[in-house]
Amino acid sequence: MTAASRTALPPRPRQPGAAPLLAGALAVLLAVAPPAPASTSASAAPAGAPTGASAGVSTAPERPGGERVGYFPSWGPGDGFHVRDIDRAAARLTVVDYAFGQVSDKGVCVESDDNPRKDAWRDYRRPVPASESVDGAADRPGQRLKGNFNQLRKLKERHPHLRVVISLKSAHFSDAALTAKSRAELVSSCVDLFIGGDLPETQDRGGPVGGPGAAAGVFDGIDLDWEYPAHPGSGGHRHRPADTRNFTLLMAEFRRRLDGAERRAGRELLLTAAVPPDWPKRSRIEAGELARHADFLNVMAYDFAGPWSPKGPTDHHANLRLGRTRNVTSGRLSAEQAARAYVAQGVPARKVVLGVPFYGYGWKDVPPHGHGLHQPAGAALDSRPYRFVARQPGRVFRDRAAGAVWKYDAGSRTFWTFDDASTVRAKAAFVREHGLGGVMVWSLDGDDARGTLLSALDAGLRKGS
Repeated sequence: MTAASRTALPPRPRQPGAAPLLAGALAVLLAVAPPAPASTSASAAPAGAPTGASAGVSTAPERPGGERVGYFPSWGPGDGFHVRDIDRAAARLTVVDYAFGQVSDKGVCVESDDNPRKDAWRDYRRPVPASESVDGAADRPGQRLKGNFNQLRKLKERHPHLRVVISLKSAHFSDAALTAKSRAELVSSCVDLFIGGDLPETQDRGGPVGGPGAAAGVFDGIDLDWEYPAHPGSGGHRHRPADTRNFTLLMAEFRRRLDGAERRAGRELLLTAAVPPDWPKRSRIEAGELARHADFLNVMAYDFAGPWSPKGPTDHHANLRLGRTRNVTSGRLSAEQAARAYVAQGVPARKVVLGVPFYGYGWKDVPPHGHGLHQPAGAALDSRPYRFVARQPGRVFRDRAAGAVWKYDAGSRTFWTFDDASTVRAKAAFVREHGLGGVMVWSLDGDDARGTLLSALDAGLRKGS
């Protein structure tokens, strides 16, 4: 398709109160000082525990350093992690992304229990007991909105500055975005369901649940997590070359419909997207054009190495700088490099939100040479949240050139790649110093009970830290 045949909407005006693009941000970002020589040493102590929000309603002002986006997994309650568990964290966040909303094989947004996760039950039908509720009050019989959605509504009441966004992830984006008609149908269904709050009505023991407008006001925008346009991705996702342009057109259609919904609702509605860090996937999206329609882009600056290489070599999965990392299976990658690339592709620095993982990857049967770094492995371990990795035996070592840490236990010959308080704080400081749009976290359930990582993120985004 030629450039002349492409359709595009005019750029959306910058949001009131948004941080301005720093003068010369591109030049500054492309001229980052070289890293210090590599060294390894035992880990410093983690950041102190957060103070958290008060017991009442948060009156947190706009946070310094841009957006602080945290993904909340919809399946969290099944693992013992509830919306109430981010009540204290909410004072340090600007956006909570609820992951995920469903897009069906028909190419429309749906709320359905026709899947192993029982999404509709979890989202708005499950009666939440007082012990799990944000405000300590149990859901009542006859209440039209229950489950996670009602808890998110309560969370917003306690933290009026907070915006909650529905994140859409699906294997069916390629088909849904294929034509102007299919795009319009997808967008219309998503806006009606999640922004208008028109949930399917069902009959539970206490009476009707859901219905028109039942979830109105819960969500303040939409996030697209298409993994990945015009690329195989994982899980058998369908893809085609036309995805590259169709993703841009889909974002434009979402922006058009959300602008109309904004005028009716009298409030701003966000549009964001999660985007890849590496060139093979990044080359298949029109990043600069996506940014014209998006409020910001969440750069998934992690998964540079992991269990898809079960025999190793071990490496960092979310290093800030290149250093001496190898990332053999995915090419040499770093968070800094990914941020640079998006700015170079025409994304304003203020719209680049840098992703930080609250989880790690492990390998076992790793020889002790180099304290396990860049070594072969016997097998990979499943991904684990930071709170788990932090409790594992072993020493934490620092790769200062790469801005990364790892843990190695010589007794069990186990290696973990992860972010700790020091690397999270360094990434947040990098974002602040280079005028980027903020930091995104996948996912909030990975932090420990003290909020060590979120506290470090907050400190790094503050001036003078």
